[in-house]
Amino acid sequence: GSYVLFDNVDPWSIQKLDVSTKAVTPVLEMENTSHVVFGVARNTGLMVYTSTNEKTSGSPFFLTRFDGDKLGEPRKFVSVTRSKGFVFSKDGNKVYFTPYSSNPKEINDTEMAETDLATGKTSKLTNFNIEKILNYTISRDGTKLYLVRGNTTDEVVMIKNVQ
Repeated sequence: GSYVLFDNVDPWSIQKLDVSTKAVTPVLEMENTSHVVFGVARNTGLMVYTSTNEKTSGSPFFLTRFDGDKLGEPRKFVSVTRSKGFVFSKDGNKVYFTPYSSNPKEINDTEMAETDLATGKTSKLTNFNIEKILNYTISRDGTKLYLVRGNTTDEVVMIKNVQ
């Protein structure tokens, strides 16, 4: 059947909405732990998510099977601690994501990576070195990867002693 996966805040969990029955059921729920879905490949039944609580640091990303009802055994699969999301190739054999970095503590939003799920090898996919990758997706037929690049400005101004 058709379903939608979403993150829930109370309780912190990943939920499934059955489109035909409108029933909502928990897929992943643990006390004092938050979960966020970062990518789903329905055609291969794969999902990427992260789970954090006060005992974890670095928020590892997990890859698991999802058959529409229950999760398989999760495994850590990339050495980055944050991402804008994970996009699967049409055949489900590769996952594309930012940031690319050979050092997990380095933040590099200018490059994109791919991980081959058969070999576990992560490779640099782009060579921009300028502008950030702001968003990305794959075409419906799975033959093209679309990127949105640009720059953002994050400025904070503190005003003191205003009456």
